[in-house]
Amino acid sequence: MKIKRTQDYIAVHGDFKVLSSAIYNGGFVSAKAILNVNADKDSNGNAFVLFDSLFKEIGLASKETVGLMTAVPMKNARIIEKGDMTAIITAGISKSTVNIILLIDKNLTPSAMVNVIIVATEAKTAAFYDLDVHDEKGDLFTGDYTDSTALELYVPVEGEEGDRAELKKRLEETIKVECSDINIALLLAAALHSEEEEINKGRAGEAGETDAACIVADELIGLDIAEYIGGKKAIFNFIYYDTRKPGILGRLGVFMDDAIGGLIAGCMTEMLG
Repeated sequence: MKIKRTQDYIAVHGDFKVLSSAIYNGGFVSAKAILNVNADKDSNGNAFVLFDSLFKEIGLASKETVGLMTAVPMKNARIIEKGDMTAIITAGISKSTVNIILLIDKNLTPSAMVNVIIVATEAKTAAFYDLDVHDEKGDLFTGDYTDSTALELYVPVEGEEGDRAELKKRLEETIKVECSDINIALLLAAALHSEEEEINKGRAGEAGETDAACIVADELIGLDIAEYIGGKKAIFNFIYYDTRKPGILGRLGVFMDDAIGGLIAGCMTEMLG
């Protein structure tokens, strides 16, 4: 394993099994590199175009690289090694992200990797709590959620007017509340675990890239999440996401596209009625 750090990115080169929520090649994949890229927080550019351009510049293969983005300068990153584990962390408040890359020199099972993510998330939240960190609104800050991803799925009603920035704030708060519900957290974890299992067994379509007709558990999880949050109305929003796969849903796996679609469908329904 080799870590390269520049003012624009941190790259980890090696041969990995990676489980992540990364914007580029997220999910459970095999990779030769993990890249955390600094991007202008005011940038409205296409993230995938940015990554593809950078891959060519530094000689990385797009299919073998997991990519994360942050507005945090790389000079503020922390790289900590302890035993068989190395942690690479970039942390911002409110308008940025907390990206955590954990490099573990062990052959972990997929379920063990899920548990590592859960523990890391709990540790991140506890650290912000212990440090008494607050966002610009004065609320206790514990890290951000899939706010920008969710907004890709927002389809306004004809004639509807609203401040997109305000909508983003409302959506962020709604997702924050709903993800703190143990039932939602368990359903999302079940989707992630099921996707790994079905891909490994080959029952979820070739390499998990296609949605086998015999698998309906993914839709059931998505429906349960949507209805739990937003009631019966949320089911109609979920069906829209499930059939059209807008935004990042088209890039997620067999189970996670429905789980995240259900989360956003429920939150949007709760917000907008």
